[in-house]
Amino acid sequence: MLWATLREMSVLKDILNVITRLHERSYAKLKFASLSQLAPSILRQKEKDQNRVRQEETKKNTALKQ
Repeated sequence: MLWATLREMSVLKDILNVITRLHERSYAKLKFASLSQLAPSILRQKEKDQNRVRQEETKKNTALKQ
């Protein structure tokens, strides 16, 4: 009886470990997916910022020339 209970606990522990590993993998995949989805928007924002800086520099240069 005691041996059977210990064996069942061991099996449950193994199942819990498998579930935990699967959860960690799915979380990692989810995290990677969200980062890969964010990358294009981050690049677009960076490009917009660079364009804004270029426009401001152009305005300053134009004002200095006049």
